[in-house]
Amino acid sequence: MESSKVRSVIKENSLYDNAGFASSKSKREPHSDMVSVMIANITAKAAMTAMERKINLLRIKLCTFKELAIRAHDMKLSITSRGTNDFLVPEVMKDKKEMNSAKKTVKSVVKESIVVNTTSLKFSKRKEVRAEKKDNGGERHRLTLKERWKKVYPFSDSDIANMLEKLLKK
Repeated sequence: MESSKVRSVIKENSLYDNAGFASSKSKREPHSDMVSVMIANITAKAAMTAMERKINLLRIKLCTFKELAIRAHDMKLSITSRGTNDFLVPEVMKDKKEMNSAKKTVKSVVKESIVVNTTSLKFSKRKEVRAEKKDNGGERHRLTLKERWKKVYPFSDSDIANMLEKLLKK
């Protein structure tokens, strides 16, 4: 009687790569490792067998509570036996934070050591050129108006009129 009520349908899961074009449908393949099981109108015994099949298809091993408790206890023992010599995730995160803070302080110290107080100096090329011309001596250079006013001539101001007349006669 149970077999008349049991109706199960096994079909492949239709997970395809939909990123391609219509011309590349031949390249599309279903994922062979995934299978869906549909069960309808079943009894408890048939449901258990179908469930076991589904679990076996997914490669999941059923464990009892005792097995899980023993595994958890073994994991705790292995963690404690390693001690602090082994890097656990929180310690690694803590070390990374300490390293980052140390790097930041080193960078700030380097920046402080790079900072140099500067004062602007202004060099005038005119004075350098004048100094070079004076050093050469052999070259004739024109005096500026200020230099002419400062220069003392070997004649008096009253002789200027006579000098101009002589120049005009020539």
